[in-house]
Amino acid sequence: MDSLDRVNEEPTAEHAHSVHDRFDEVLAHNTRLQEEIEHLKQNHNILVEYQERTELALWAGSVFLWDWNVLTNMIYVNDSWANVLGYEWKEDTRPLQEWRDLFHAEDFDRLIEAAQYYIEGSHKRYEVECRIKNSQDEWMWVRLFGRMVFKDRNGRTLRALGLGSQSFSSQSLEVSEQRYRELFENNPVGLFKYDAQGNITDLNHYMLQTLGASSKEELRHLNQLAQSEKETALIQYELLETVREGKPGTGEIHFVSSWGREVWLHYKANPIYNQQGKVTEVIVACEEISERKKAEERIRYLSFNDPLTGLYNRAFFQEELKRLDTPRQLPMSIIMGDLNSLKLINDAFGHHKGDAVLKAAADVLRASCRHEDIIARLGGDEFVVLLPMTSAEIAEEICNRIKNNCKKTEYCSEHVSLALGMAIRTDISQSIEDILREAEDRMYRNKLIESRSIRSSFLLSLERTLREKSHETEEHTARLQQLSTMIGRGMKMSEAELDALNLLAALHDIGKIAIPSTILDKADNLSEEEWDTMKKHPEIGYRIALSTPELVPIAEAILAHHESWNGTGYPLGLKEEKIPLLSRILAVCDAYDVMVNGRPYRQPISKQEALRELQRCAGTQFDPQVVKLFVEKMSEVTP
Repeated sequence: MDSLDRVNEEPTAEHAHSVHDRFDEVLAHNTRLQEEIEHLKQNHNILVEYQERTELALWAGSVFLWDWNVLTNMIYVNDSWANVLGYEWKEDTRPLQEWRDLFHAEDFDRLIEAAQYYIEGSHKRYEVECRIKNSQDEWMWVRLFGRMVFKDRNGRTLRALGLGSQSFSSQSLEVSEQRYRELFENNPVGLFKYDAQGNITDLNHYMLQTLGASSKEELRHLNQLAQSEKETALIQYELLETVREGKPGTGEIHFVSSWGREVWLHYKANPIYNQQGKVTEVIVACEEISERKKAEERIRYLSFNDPLTGLYNRAFFQEELKRLDTPRQLPMSIIMGDLNSLKLINDAFGHHKGDAVLKAAADVLRASCRHEDIIARLGGDEFVVLLPMTSAEIAEEICNRIKNNCKKTEYCSEHVSLALGMAIRTDISQSIEDILREAEDRMYRNKLIESRSIRSSFLLSLERTLREKSHETEEHTARLQQLSTMIGRGMKMSEAELDALNLLAALHDIGKIAIPSTILDKADNLSEEEWDTMKKHPEIGYRIALSTPELVPIAEAILAHHESWNGTGYPLGLKEEKIPLLSRILAVCDAYDVMVNGRPYRQPISKQEALRELQRCAGTQFDPQVVKLFVEKMSEVTP
């Protein structure tokens, strides 16, 4: 009752006042609430605007957001991550293990290690660069950085938040390193690097090829470059000097590599310094200059050497005369030499034969002289030998050795005959030109004294060579001389003319010594080209005869011994009286002897048949008067 009574009681003034106060409080709270709501709306709008700006900035800057829940090992990334990598993802949350498959295997441990250092407080923030696979299945360098945003009461990280972007510096560095590697490996210049101890740390393919090595594993140290210890020591000294001096070096080295290849290298060595300025490595660029060195050596050789004989030439000889023009070189002997019969040899056998004899003469001089002597070919058939600090007695011994060695070639294919003259300089006041002139005068004097003997020897050599090549017998020559003498006496020729006739009978075919044996020995008919070569032997014989004083009187007869009376012969097509008489006599005698004695390719006929054949060809091939006299004379001696 009491309660009901209290309810039904009319409100007092005091109660009404209390209710009014409470209503005012509610209104005030409601007003503040509305203000808070408006403030929150404004903040929300600002946050939305900031989010849009942030997302725009992330998108424009190719930056992505990542959020790592350390407790759950879940990682959230926004859609900028996919844009950077080229994927079509939206915002995504994945376990750490799934992200691991996208990172390069070599980089993932580094990611975890950097995170561990940061969580433990070793680093102020998480920062690392790594490679991640993009949508093109290519590796892209990215840079990740962030901070802890939540920790538990014990200070352990619960959540980390950060950003990531493409790392152009690392990517450029990788591209640069790749380009450097390609340039290093494929450079057309040999490149290698070595450390301060001489250990080779890298080398390219060209360097391997230059040395002849097959793989980099074969070359680990500078002491493996060369075969010989001496060359190895020199290489190490030169190259390690760059380490010692700390300065670039350049030079040329010549050695035989450990793989047997002889090389000349021009090198440039550049040191690589550490942060303390100490040389840690040296990179060397090598250009192989072996061919250049060979060319230089060849040029130098040709400048001072005779290309045919290999002896020094006149230019070198003149330089040596100046160098040796000092009292210390006295006494200095000079031997002048002249190759006998070179023109004869060239005319008889061709210049190739003359060249061979010149080479043989050079070999004789080399074999006869000492190592320190200077042997030179002055030109043509002239040689000189400089003998510094050599007495006249020793010079004479050397001259005798030269003569003895020449005799040893007498029966060789290249017979060497040298006329020598020697002079000696004993006083520096003597003119070197006068000494040379004295040696040359003595040489020509000796050549004149020996010339007849030399020519006789050469003629005998020619006759021997002719018989060997043409297969003409001494009996055939003797019969020709007998028959031609018979005709000559019948014509009342002088003894000098008869001597010339006998000489012609022996050497009329001397030009055949220059005709190839393949033509001279051919059993079948000669081809047109071969016949043209064969018909050159009268001209060759003519040149040989003109080069030999003893044969000059019969030179014209040798040239014309195949001419015919009616002008159909060769080589000049002379006819009748224009053909030398000696040639006309020889033609009849030679034809008769061939007919009655035969040839390997022709059977012999009787003397009467041979005489009738001569009479038949008189006036066409043979001189009619010579044939008439020959037949008469043969009738007297033939029953």
